[in-house]
Amino acid sequence: MKGISYANPLLLLSGIVPLVVCRAWVPSSRRVLFYRVHVKLNTAHAFAKLLRRPEKLTFLPFIRELEFLGGLAENRWMTTVLPKIAKHIPPLIRAVILNFSYHSSYSFIRPPFDAITRLEIMHRLPRLKFDDVINCITSFSTLEVLRLWMEEWADTAVPEQSPPPPATLRYLDLRCNSNHLPPFLEWMTSGPAEITTLLLHIPSSEANCLASLRQYIGSLSRSLRTLRLSFSHQNWPRDSIASAFVDLLRLNTQLHALTIRSAQNHAISLLQSMHLPPSVQSITMVVPASPPFLHTLLPPKDMPTLDSRMASLGRLREFRIMYFRDFVLAETTRQLESVKDRIDVSELPGCVARGILSEDVVNERYPYWYYY
Repeated sequence: MKGISYANPLLLLSGIVPLVVCRAWVPSSRRVLFYRVHVKLNTAHAFAKLLRRPEKLTFLPFIRELEFLGGLAENRWMTTVLPKIAKHIPPLIRAVILNFSYHSSYSFIRPPFDAITRLEIMHRLPRLKFDDVINCITSFSTLEVLRLWMEEWADTAVPEQSPPPPATLRYLDLRCNSNHLPPFLEWMTSGPAEITTLLLHIPSSEANCLASLRQYIGSLSRSLRTLRLSFSHQNWPRDSIASAFVDLLRLNTQLHALTIRSAQNHAISLLQSMHLPPSVQSITMVVPASPPFLHTLLPPKDMPTLDSRMASLGRLREFRIMYFRDFVLAETTRQLESVKDRIDVSELPGCVARGILSEDVVNERYPYWYYY
């Protein structure tokens, strides 16, 4: 299209939108297209150049989320350029995503947006320090949502006299290894934050890891409404996982929704053995879409017990089985159309009779290593 630079996707989209929709729909279209803007190392200077004349940018007022990735999150651009252009970015920005690269030299840099309510920090290499991360988190006094996916850390202890988590925090999505999970959860209990939604990856069956997990979830007895547990690729024995989590939720009398995600045989074992609070109204099993996994995850011999347990929960309104389709694996794409036929609903007659059974297929947004 003449007059539009394809090297600049923001200008490209802002120029195309008025041409493909009627004028009345332009604001709504821009609100969708520019809700999240990704800024990479190779586009950062072009992005900054655009902001020299912000009054000319029709898309600027529609940005709500900024993601810094591709080596940019730890680049000096964050300290030399971003502070200068931040004043031109609307104060309506509510989310910042820091996606650190694998190979760049590391320097943790706090984004200069004080009013954000959601912060995401993702990194796999052992460069980040507890002190850096905690100081960044606590510097946002209005933070409500925190996603922290850290495979490794540079240290294994929370510094003494660390400030507590923001009191406004309500949503925590946490993934780290077994050495760092206990100290981080201990830090989370040091403040008044009342978490209502917890997404937690369980990295191993180590005793200290499971003990800290039980203690933290128990500390949320009055606030926790939604819990999602995901498990590593470790093949825990069924008896071991059942005994480890049988009383996990005994204090969480306000829990409404429970999700268990696993690429092993954990889900049915947990649902058969766990004490489930009477308050639970929705239970979801998330399992891989590929047949090798389904053969071991949902064996026919376990279906009657599972059906009996789910059907006996008087306040349960929905029992969902969700098949996740990993976009990294090509074979799952070919199997997508028939994946919903993997389970014979006649094996769950109690759930069918109550009208609580549902199935769905979901696509993964993040690479597989975040989950296993």
